[in-house]
Amino acid sequence: EALLTGDYVKYSSNVNFSVTSEQRGLDLDNLSIMNGFTHWSYVNSKGANLVCDLQGVGPIITDPQIIDRNHE
Repeated sequence: EALLTGDYVKYSSNVNFSVTSEQRGLDLDNLSIMNGFTHWSYVNSKGANLVCDLQGVGPIITDPQIIDRNHE
């Protein structure tokens, strides 16, 4: 992450989180894509998984999280 050039933006989290429009470097197109992907991951897995905690620089996402309903 430290080697990426540009503003580091948090699009979603794995806990309570609200995106603010004041976030430096926030790209609304990227925000729409990130939200759509999170929703798609949930729907496509029939509610078994959710990809979240999407953050990074521009279109480069670093350290995403996958929440899985199967605790094993």
